[in-house]
Amino acid sequence: MTKNKQGKLNYKDIFDTLPDGYIFLDKEKFINDLNQSAELILNVSRKKLIGQNLNKLFPCEINELIDKAERDERTITDDDIKVRVFLNQPLSLQVIVTPYMDEKASIVGFILQLRDIEGTKLLTEQSEIRSFNNNFENMILGLTHELKNPLSGVKGAAQLLNDDLNEDEMKKCSEIIINEVDRLSELIDRIKRLDDLDTDNFAEVDINEILLDIIFLHSKLLKNRIKIVKDLDISIPPVIGDPNSLKQVFINLVKNAVQAISNKGKITIKTKLINDYKIKSNYPILVSVRDNGKGISAEQKDKIFTPFYTTKNNGTGVGLFVTYQILVKHGGTILVESEENSGSEFKVYLPVHPGF
Repeated sequence: MTKNKQGKLNYKDIFDTLPDGYIFLDKEKFINDLNQSAELILNVSRKKLIGQNLNKLFPCEINELIDKAERDERTITDDDIKVRVFLNQPLSLQVIVTPYMDEKASIVGFILQLRDIEGTKLLTEQSEIRSFNNNFENMILGLTHELKNPLSGVKGAAQLLNDDLNEDEMKKCSEIIINEVDRLSELIDRIKRLDDLDTDNFAEVDINEILLDIIFLHSKLLKNRIKIVKDLDISIPPVIGDPNSLKQVFINLVKNAVQAISNKGKITIKTKLINDYKIKSNYPILVSVRDNGKGISAEQKDKIFTPFYTTKNNGTGVGLFVTYQILVKHGGTILVESEENSGSEFKVYLPVHPGF
């Protein structure tokens, strides 16, 4: 770091050593200056960019960010904007726009902070691929194991039919075969639903509307044994997705909550907009399903989204795995908080409609 003749630090050098790219604009969006990192990120020299108008160089999304920063008089961020300057390769950038003001608090220009997220995205994609491969391998192994059980039941019952059985025994064998075949069919159907999700046909979905239907149905079925308390934020915006798949997600979670309560109990279903972090470059809706049942051990928590893992006698271990996969396809995620004998809370996060 160099010093000038007065022995003071040369802040131009500091500016150039910052890892993020910085571009200074005047109020009309003409580029006044930029640092060395911005040159490297954009692969364009400082000399070529200074004096250019941003409207002619960058996509409309960045200009819209600047306009919003000016209107709101605050810093605005977008986590993933595609940028292509001149004929260079397109980039994925996180862009932060900060207006700067004069002594009269009037906006006189803007600072653009650019962060190249292409490398980060690549690492994330590779991690997702590894995770998918591990899940796929676990699913195949689990599916092989899970199919063997009903097939063994079918084979055993069929072999018994060859013996001298009375009418009641033959009827029992027949029931076993039918039940095991139904179980196989259900297992295959639940896995097949993952392939039926066509993201190109996603539409606006009112999450509260889906939850109200589920609450109404289960309240009637449960009667007075389990009380369902709703705490729904009527102002939350819609999400983009498949309503039937999302309905299946919350039916699975409510069903699990019911099964966790042995006697009388309570299930609380809550929705709200989260504005302190983003998923898929947008603020998420939180849907919480909380019960006061038996809870989940630390060991079980680590496995509950694994395909075919179940603690239930007649469970397939597919429900939460399918739930997780549906949410991933909707750009969302799910977390669980639980302690044994203290109940559980499943938290679903879904990105809101990008237009809101």
